[in-house]
Amino acid sequence: MYSAPISLFEKIPELTQKISTGQNLCLIFNLECIDNSQARKVNQNLNAIQRHIHWIADLPDIITVIISDGPQSELESIFDNHNIILAPNNGTEIYSSKINWILPDINLIRQELTQIFTAVRESLGPALLPEHLSFSQSELWLKVSAGAEAVREAVVEQFKTQAPTRLRLSFSNNQVNVAPRQKWDRGEAVSKILDLVPQPGHQPPLVIYFGVEEADEAAFQTVNKHGLSVIIHNRLPRATRAHYFLRNSTELSKFLFWIHSR
Repeated sequence: MYSAPISLFEKIPELTQKISTGQNLCLIFNLECIDNSQARKVNQNLNAIQRHIHWIADLPDIITVIISDGPQSELESIFDNHNIILAPNNGTEIYSSKINWILPDINLIRQELTQIFTAVRESLGPALLPEHLSFSQSELWLKVSAGAEAVREAVVEQFKTQAPTRLRLSFSNNQVNVAPRQKWDRGEAVSKILDLVPQPGHQPPLVIYFGVEEADEAAFQTVNKHGLSVIIHNRLPRATRAHYFLRNSTELSKFLFWIHSR
């Protein structure tokens, strides 16, 4: 059972007290929380949330992280402040001016996924419909939709033929999934980020994670052990592990303004 999240603004008095003790904050944002898609394009003006993120990244007691399922180049086109930690490709890569980390064997994992995908596509030819086989190099999975029996058989056959050493084959809800043997999700990404960021006096920072997608649920679960999980939605779309909410980007901007001006 999930309990209903409460407004993050109710937590401000406690946050004020924690900050006054010298504990750092680590603010992690899913890029999708920044809802002005036009501002993502190169040479566009920053929206209010982006401006606040750039400002707070320069504060000495704030660690700022952006996580995305897109590539590094996309994040770099939006955030050029070198104090901001960028975690593209679902956090399998983490970069800043002082951090350069990549998930071990990630290129070999992508290579094995690509080889299976290519072999299945070539074996089925025009009979393969795009909706029957999904492939994500950033999130590291290959999925066959329910009911696509010919595609399912082709994927299983290619998996057995190629015998990849870094991938696993699983079946769930009539779907076939090919994914890395090593578990990876945004919860794992948050844990790795916390391993990499500075911890003055061996005191870990208080983490606040802002998410909106189902992929953020794993991060919410992890962050609940370290800090505050925040879903941004005016009407909760589903049961969520997030303990707090902000209704929209306006409330997120208001909260970030408080962080910057406290």
